[in-house]
Parts: sequence; structure tokens; C-alpha cells
Amino acid sequence: MLFEGTQCRAILDWEMVSLGGPEMDLGWWLFLDRFSAEGYGLERLEGLGRRDETIELWQQGTGLTARHLEFYEIYAGLRFAVVMMRLAQMFQLWELPVDPDMETNNPVIVQLADLLGVAPPG
Repeated sequence: MLFEGTQCRAILDWEMVSLGGPEMDLGWWLFLDRFSAEGYGLERLEGLGRRDETIELWQQGTGLTARHLEFYEIYAGLRFAVVMMRLAQMFQLWELPVDPDMETNNPVIVQLADLLGVAPPG
């Protein structure tokens, strides 16, 4: 968490850090925001802002123009899908209870398929 005085100004999550450029971070946020609601069949929480509002706020804050967002959202979905596939493999290795097809058919992959306009696996 980054503070200014006693007020929190930002919360950082470094697990997916890369040298991919600022649009990669925006794409990651947009995919996870979409996944967290649509991926579970839920409505988005009030106050989070619509997609276009998020993009506009990002552009205002960075002074950049968001470009190629479709690519960055799909790439974020791919990165997240790979993480889920690896988790499924690790769960099986550790003999934890897991859906037998989690590696190839999980909520992240289903959301990514939707974003790509293709049928999800399974």
C-alpha cells in the first residue's frame, strides 16, 4: 500500500508484474473486472465505474491514450488462464480435491472464450 501521510493512495499487486507497458496493466484490470462479475454471473458492484469510465480515468491519470485494449484484455485472459491451468496441475500433484477438467475448463478459460467469441471447452 502506498500512503500519503496517513491516507492510502494506492494498493499494489506485484504478482503479474511485467515490462509490457501501461496498457497491459489496464487490460489486466479490465479483464479481471469483467471476470469477477460476468465470470460468475453476478452484477458489478455499484461505484466501480463502467468500462468506459475506467478507461477515461486511466487516460486522465496517466496522460496516455489507451490503445489496442482488445489485445491487452485477451492477453490478460491468456495469462490468467495459464495461471489457472498451473494451479489445477499443482492441486492434482498435491492430491487436493479439484474438478477433473479444471485444467482445461475453468471460469477464466470460459470468460476468455467468451471474449474471443468462441465456444468454451467442455
